[in-house]
Amino acid sequence: MSTIKFTFSDLCAFFSRYPSRVMVGLISTGDQADEHVHEARITIRQDGVEKRVYEGFEQINGDITLDVHPKSAGLPHTRPKSVPKRQAKNGRQGEQRYPYNLVMSIDKTLYKGETLNVKANLCHARLHFNNGELYSLSRHDNVEFKDAKTGKLHPNGPFEMATEVGLEVTIDDSSYAVLHFSSETEDFVFKGEQDYEVEVVNRAEAVTGDHFKYFYNIVRPKPKHLWVPDSRASSEREGRMTAGQPACTAGDFSGNPPPPQPSGPKARSRAKLSAKSKTKPQSKQGKRS
Repeated sequence: MSTIKFTFSDLCAFFSRYPSRVMVGLISTGDQADEHVHEARITIRQDGVEKRVYEGFEQINGDITLDVHPKSAGLPHTRPKSVPKRQAKNGRQGEQRYPYNLVMSIDKTLYKGETLNVKANLCHARLHFNNGELYSLSRHDNVEFKDAKTGKLHPNGPFEMATEVGLEVTIDDSSYAVLHFSSETEDFVFKGEQDYEVEVVNRAEAVTGDHFKYFYNIVRPKPKHLWVPDSRASSEREGRMTAGQPACTAGDFSGNPPPPQPSGPKARSRAKLSAKSKTKPQSKQGKRS
C-alpha cells in the first residue's frame, strides 16, 4: 500500500458536513497590509525529497481535486472518533494525532444557536477530497476566544482545539492519484508504490491569532461578534488560565461543501489515464502563472 499524507496549516477553512467527502477552502486576504496577506503554498515531497512546489494564488486557485484511479467509492469514516498515538512514517516524527472534532467548529461552537450564511465559493482555492481519513494535530487546551472589537471573552470558553489538520490517503500499489487543477496549473501524479507528504499552508508574514477574523470574509453578512483566539497569557476569569494559545489556525464550518465545477477538456484528457500507466504517468502540461 502507498500513502499520501496531507497536512493543512494556517488560514484553511474546512467544510465537513458529509463524512465521505471534505472541502478545504483557502481564503485570500490580498486587500490587507503586506504583513497580513496570506499566500497559498503546496509542497509535495516523496520520501522526504521535494518533488514539486505550487506557490501563490496565481497557481493555486479555483477547484482542485484529488482523483484516485481506478475510481474509488471513497471512505465512509473520514472523521474517526478516536485516533491512537502513533509515530509518523514520514514527515514529523512522533506526531500526536487527535480526533478531527478538535478542530474549532466556528458555526456550531462559537456561534451555537445562531445561523451563519457561509459562502464557500468565496474561497480563492477549494480543495476537494473523497478519500482518506481526517485527523487533527497541534492540540491546545484552555483556549479563550474574545470579541475582536471589544475584547470581551466568549461566554462558553475556554475551549480545547487543534490548529492543524491531517489527511492520510491510502492507495493500492497498482493504483495512482492525480492532484488535478481546474485552472491551467500543471497537475501532479502520485505513483503507486511510493509514499508522499503534501504540505498545504495559507500563511502570512505576521503570525497572530487575530487572523482568525479572516474566516468571516466568507460569511455574509458578517456576524455581530467576531470571535478570535485571545493571545493573553491568562484569562480574566477566576481560576482559568490559558495555555499554548494558538496563532493562525485552521477552522471548520458544518455547511454543505459545493461540488467541484467541471473543468472541460483538461479533465477529459486526465480521464484517459489508466492504471497500467502508473509507472510512467504523464500529467497534462498547462500554462504556469
